[in-house]
Amino acid sequence: MPVELVLQAVIAADPARNWLAAEHYNIVADDVAVGTMRLRIGDAEAVHYIGHVGYAVEAEHRGHGYAAMALRQIVMLAERHDLRELWIMIRPDNLASQRAASKAGAVYIETIPVPPGTDLYARGDLEMQRYRLTGRAGKSKACGPAIRAQG
Repeated sequence: MPVELVLQAVIAADPARNWLAAEHYNIVADDVAVGTMRLRIGDAEAVHYIGHVGYAVEAEHRGHGYAAMALRQIVMLAERHDLRELWIMIRPDNLASQRAASKAGAVYIETIPVPPGTDLYARGDLEMQRYRLTGRAGKSKACGPAIRAQG
């Protein structure tokens, strides 16, 4: 079953906190919100540690490939913001997220230390895996783009 991304909010950048502007989406399958996805817009230094894309699928909806389908669609949305290459940061112990990223066409690049003083470090994330997702992964006809605004 294909998914669609439903825009929930557009968040302004907060330079004082080194936060990029972002778009927040619900991942919707068969008219049910099964998860969320964020697209951070820009290439500030913070992207090196937090990535352009963050996503989560609710526990009861995992195992259906929704995250991978949504990642393929977010690539097309990112191209509207001149982002041709997206970075996804994944905790080394999050095997499900690693599988979803790989299934969407993302390529593992490296594991990096998280610098002290960042929000990630403060919550206990000392290392993150970097995956690169490019536009070629987003050309699946089966996955969209099916994007709409909440309303």
